[in-house]
This record gives sequence, structure tokens and C-alpha cells, in this order.
Amino acid sequence: MTKNQNQSQKNSISIWWIKNDLRLNFNESLNAAKVNPELILPIYIYNESDLDNSDYVNSRAYSFLFHGLKKLEKQIERQGGQLLQLKSNNPSKSFEELSDKYQIKKIYVTGEFTNEFEEQIDNLNDTFDVHVHYDNLVNPKTHLNQTGNPYKVFTQFANQWKKKNTIYNLSNINKFNFTKLPEKNADIPIPLYTLNQLGEFLPGEEYASKIFSNFIDKKIHSYKNNRDYLYADGTSKLSPYIKFGMISIKQIYNTCLNLPISKGVEKWADELLWREFYLYINHYFPQSINSEFQEKYSNFQWKQDLSLFNKWKYGETGFPIVDACMKQLINTGWMHNRGRMIVASFLTKDLLIDWRMGEKWFMQNLIDGDRPSNVGGWQWTAGCGVDAAPYFRIFNPILQSKKFDPKAIFIKKWIPELQNVEIKFAHEPWLSNEPIYIPKIVDHYEARKKTLELFKSYNE
Repeated sequence: MTKNQNQSQKNSISIWWIKNDLRLNFNESLNAAKVNPELILPIYIYNESDLDNSDYVNSRAYSFLFHGLKKLEKQIERQGGQLLQLKSNNPSKSFEELSDKYQIKKIYVTGEFTNEFEEQIDNLNDTFDVHVHYDNLVNPKTHLNQTGNPYKVFTQFANQWKKKNTIYNLSNINKFNFTKLPEKNADIPIPLYTLNQLGEFLPGEEYASKIFSNFIDKKIHSYKNNRDYLYADGTSKLSPYIKFGMISIKQIYNTCLNLPISKGVEKWADELLWREFYLYINHYFPQSINSEFQEKYSNFQWKQDLSLFNKWKYGETGFPIVDACMKQLINTGWMHNRGRMIVASFLTKDLLIDWRMGEKWFMQNLIDGDRPSNVGGWQWTAGCGVDAAPYFRIFNPILQSKKFDPKAIFIKKWIPELQNVEIKFAHEPWLSNEPIYIPKIVDHYEARKKTLELFKSYNE
């Protein structure tokens, strides 16, 4: 038995319950644990139900998490500690079983503004001294309008929050009094993707920091102008790292505040706030995660056409820009935000297929899939969400293609059969006298007309 293991059985232990905060730096929960004299035991608990059977199982996201925990484990081991990994549907029970054998009194955790998390904390408070810290930019419980009600319009939500001029007081501590226990990790499934197969999205806080630094140094000031071009590397691609907390969003925001003011910085900060807005909406209106936020659309006549849906899923719609985006998703686990809007509009407005089907496919494939943001984005495009685009806003895939991929660079990258055709045919292959691409599954202009008529009937 090691010295640390001997100590852990004699001394009080504080648990660092790792959730979506896979980092040592700028971690308020971990920093709070450091202040106290107890040894710190890091624990990650996989949700057993998600591992065994879930409609939202995502092989890439799981692989990213798995390898990210391996990276974090090595950091902890270098400081003499252990990352204990468990499987459970009941975290409280897991902690209680450990406390029967060891002197565990305190738990430090980065919180979530969800009913599920608050129920978990209520259960833990009966036995443990639980310290919850949040990495959100906005605290939903204190950010309300003048009548004491939650905001439902993004601009009001964001503008009122900006007036507070919030600066986050973060301490960058990276040395901790970690410990070990004579406990074995649970049997965790091996992920489908190896570290090398994850492509450009290498997990870990070190890599997250490099990506962020590169974005700040080279791209943020031109972000507003370049962010919508599908062929350009104009976005940060930090979303999976923010999702799993491999970088602190508060740290990111503080950095933005210290940069020279530019339209690029302001626009990117707004995008961070859109994420906060959807987390906020999910806190106050949790029912909207599965149902239309606007109740007038609760009985909307969405289609469930699996044949058309499968053609959309696998990039076989006959519209090159839509197909290229879907192939990017399948092959990389990521899709450009402009692409997400284009394909979501096509599914919900051109095909009138239920937004929930598209939202689920995204969650099953996006490495950065985050349900509040994903649902928010889908309902925004479908016209049925909070502060959504008006129902009559229907993306024209041809115009979107020509505007945001003018030389068809993106299309030709993902659709090999169009690599050698003229640009105009890459955008609209049906204009060619030769059959150079698969036929369209729908006429956009006819579909638009029918969709407008249907939506109008719900707005009279």
C-alpha cells in the first residue's frame, strides 16, 4: 500500500466530483477544495443508463470524453493522485458506499442549472457537506427582467447582462493535494474511436488552450466577417472543449474583455451568450427540450417520412450544399454553424420533417452536441422556439450555397463526383445537360409555398 493510500484511510478526504469540468486550471470547484486541508480524491461517474441504452448515444462524443479523462488522469497521477471512474445511475449511493469505508465529508462539484442536478445535490446534502460552484457566465436565478420573470428574447437577455460589466475573479492554481484509494475503476466500455481517429479534435485542456490561443492570435478580430463561410477556417472550433469543460468559459470571456475592441470580438462574445441563453431557457422551461416552446405549434403537422429523412441523414438530397454539410457531419462529428442552419431549414421547411428527428441525429453525431443549444438551434430554425426566426424565413439552399461557398470549395471537398465540374453546376447540378449528380428529392420553390401556407394556418 502506498503512502498516499495509507494517508487516505486515516485522514479526511474531499471528493472532487468531476462533471463537465475536465481540467485542473481555472477550476473553481477544485480551487475551493484546495483551500481546505483534506486530501482530494477526483471521481468521475458515468451514467450507467447512457452507457447501456440511450437514444442519444454518440460514439464520437463518448470517445472524446473517454480519451479526455485519460489525459486528465495522467495529469492527476503526475501529482500523486488517482482518478477514480465509476458507473452509476445514483451518484449519491456511490458516494455513500465510499464514505462507509473512508472519511469522506465534503464534495466539491461544478454545478448545472437543471432539475436533475438539483435533485442530486438535495440527496447528497443529507450526508455530505456539498460545495457547488458554477462555470456559467450567467446565473439564471439572479438574471431576471424588471418584473422578476425570465427573459425570452435574446437581445434583452444579453444587453441587460452586459450592463453588469461582469469580470470573473479566477485563480489559476494547478498544484493539488490529490490522493489515492485502494479502489478499482469500473469496467468502462472501450470507445469506438481511438485518439488518432478523432481527427482535429484532440481532447484535453492543453490542446484546448492551444486552440484558444491560436483563435485569439489569428482569427477572432476577423470572426464577424469570416464566420459564415463554409470553406474557411474562420471559427474557433472550441465547442467540444467548452461542452466538456476542458477550458473555462469564464476564462474565455475574461480574455475577450482584455482584447482590443473589435466587431469580431463582440460577435464571438455574443455567440458565447447564445449558449448561455439556451441553458437559461432550459432551466426555466425544461419542457421545451422535447416540445415546441411556442405552444401554438404543439400540434403542428410535422411529417415522419423515414425515406426522405434517411436521404437527408446521409447527404443524398440532390442539393450539393445540404449533402456536403451532412457528409461533413458523418465523417468528422462536426458541422459548421452556417451548415447547421442550412440543413435544419431544409429538413423542417423543405421536407416538413419533425425537428426532433433532426435534433436527435445531430446529438447522435456531433462531438460538441449539447442538448439545450442543439434544441434551441433546431427550434429557432424551425420557427417554433423561443425568440425564433419568423416562420416565413426559409433558407434557399441554392442562394446559401452561392453566398457562403461561392467557388464551391466546400462542396467539392465533400462530394467527389462534383470535383471536376464547373462551379455553377456544383451549386446546381440539375442545370447540366448531363446527369452529373443524384436528382433532387424536392422542388425548393414548391416546398416553400406549401410550408408557408401550413405555417400561416397556425398564425391566423
